[in-house]
Amino acid sequence: FKIIYIAPMKALAAEVTEKFSRALGRVGLKVRELSGDMQLTRAEVRETQVIVTTPEKWDVISRKHVGGGITGEVTGLVSLL
Repeated sequence: FKIIYIAPMKALAAEVTEKFSRALGRVGLKVRELSGDMQLTRAEVRETQVIVTTPEKWDVISRKHVGGGITGEVTGLVSLL
């Protein structure tokens, strides 16, 4: 499963990622940031359950969805926002 958390700003995305990582890491969930500053590899996307992103980055990711690559792996799993 994947949870996409959309933070309004990059600075807040970094803060939320840190807080969620501490809290959810205790139960074995991985949290990572996906923003203009932080990119994820295909392997990182697969092993991450919570992706914290910005509206701008999510717009780019969701519009580029063509079924392949990291974009397809992220957006192909999202069925409801």
